[in-house]
Amino acid sequence: MRALKKILFQAYGGFSDKRIKNLDKGDRFIADDRNDSDIGADGNLRSYFCMIFVEVRSNESVTLGLSGNIPNGKNVKHWFTLNKSKVETSINKSNLSININKGEQGFLNELAIAIDSIVAPGAPRYNVKSYKFVCPRTARSLCRLKKILDEAWKQPLPSEPKGFF
Repeated sequence: MRALKKILFQAYGGFSDKRIKNLDKGDRFIADDRNDSDIGADGNLRSYFCMIFVEVRSNESVTLGLSGNIPNGKNVKHWFTLNKSKVETSINKSNLSININKGEQGFLNELAIAIDSIVAPGAPRYNVKSYKFVCPRTARSLCRLKKILDEAWKQPLPSEPKGFF
C-alpha cells in the first residue's frame, strides 16, 4: 500500500489529516481540490461544496467517497444504475462510497461526464443553483483522480513485504 500512498501523498499534498506525515499511519486523502475560498468565516466548508475523499485499501484498490452537495441529475442516476455493483451507498443520503480496483478507474471519467452534463449548455434546468459551480469542479477533481490512478497503476507497484525472514 505504501507505493500508492506515496503517489497520492505527493499529488494531494498529504493526508486528509495534515498532522499525519508517516505513510504507514494514514490512508485517507482529500481529492476535491478545495482552496481557501471554499471555507466560510466559521472555518467550515461552504454548504454547497461536494467533498471527495480517497481511501487506500491496497496497492490495487481504493475507495472513493463523496459527501455533502453531491450533484444529482438524470445522467448521474443512469450512471449509478449501470455501476450499482461498485456503489456502496445511495446518492440520496449525501454520502457515497465507490470501490475502485486497478483497471476500473476509467468509470471516473464517465461519472465526471454525467456530473458535468447537469450544467452543460442545452441541458434541462436544474433546481440547485450551486450546481453551476459544483458540477464542473467535481468533474475536474474526478478526472484528476483518474489521471493520478492511471499513472500510479500503469506500472506494477511493488508488493508489500510479508514479514522479516
